[in-house]
Amino acid sequence: LLAIMAHQCNLRKDAAKKAQDASSKLFLVNYLAATALRTSAPGVITQAIVTKVGENGISFVTPLFGVDGIIYMDRIADRKNQVVSADGRKWKLHLWSVKQASVTLVWTATPDPKDQLASKLSALVIDDTRHAVVSLQHNGAVETVTQTYCIFNKISVCIIPETSPPDLTVKLVMPGV
Repeated sequence: LLAIMAHQCNLRKDAAKKAQDASSKLFLVNYLAATALRTSAPGVITQAIVTKVGENGISFVTPLFGVDGIIYMDRIADRKNQVVSADGRKWKLHLWSVKQASVTLVWTATPDPKDQLASKLSALVIDDTRHAVVSLQHNGAVETVTQTYCIFNKISVCIIPETSPPDLTVKLVMPGV
């Protein structure tokens, strides 16, 4: 009899925990959806901390919202619109490599032909957080950006809320956003 009662209590405790988690996620999704309406980005752009670099992706956590997950490299390379860019260009993951707990991403994009500054640009840029080296080169028609991230580096991500069913999608944000 005692074992049956303990089992029933555990079932109720687990159900209450699941309901609490679902309620918290629903609140976060609705909050982020309301916040995203006030911006031009498809979601909420925030800083994340790299917690692990693996062969297949980058694990991260966003301290501000408590969202964690993995950005998978093959999904970025195969699907369009897996990154968010301030200038609206379509970035494509050209290649990535993982060496000694760091990942190097090489992106390519075709710049806007109306942007005269981009046609003259050839530079190396170190981002202001001093956690990642960002190289930006322009050779006429194609622009190349190289990013290198290690564990505990800061990255920019865009959290995109989906209200039905309540879920969150996280995309990498390109430099300059």
